[in-house]
Amino acid sequence: MFSIKQLYTLQELDWEISANNKSLADVRARLEDDSELVNAREELERLESRMAERGPVRQKAEREIRLLEEKQENLEKRLYGGGITSPRHLSAAEEEREFLQQQRASEENTLLELMVETDDLQTSAHASREDLARIEAERSVEEMQLTSDMERLTAE
Repeated sequence: MFSIKQLYTLQELDWEISANNKSLADVRARLEDDSELVNAREELERLESRMAERGPVRQKAEREIRLLEEKQENLEKRLYGGGITSPRHLSAAEEEREFLQQQRASEENTLLELMVETDDLQTSAHASREDLARIEAERSVEEMQLTSDMERLTAE
């Protein structure tokens, strides 16, 4: 039969195998868990998507401002060029000019808000790209280390 010393040595080996199996399971779980990397990619995609959505809105606001400027220039040419002689038409043209100025100011405020938002999104996207690059580099190093650990634990 087995001596007590042999049984104790066998028990120690069993504990070591159990600890190695637990460590191996932890290493495999960490290798499979790339949630931080996935989250960083999703955040970057979300920011880039919002920037892409804002582009056409900004272009539309810029076009609208140009159209309002053209209308205002044409109206002012008529006003100051002597094209309007009737006091009633002159009054209506002045009201239209004021209305165009208000619309233009409103569109310029909207454009300014869009520009600030776009700038903030670009800053956030840049930071997100840097974070993603850092996380990818860290993950690459971690994967090499975990793979090495897994091979060592499997061999043991």
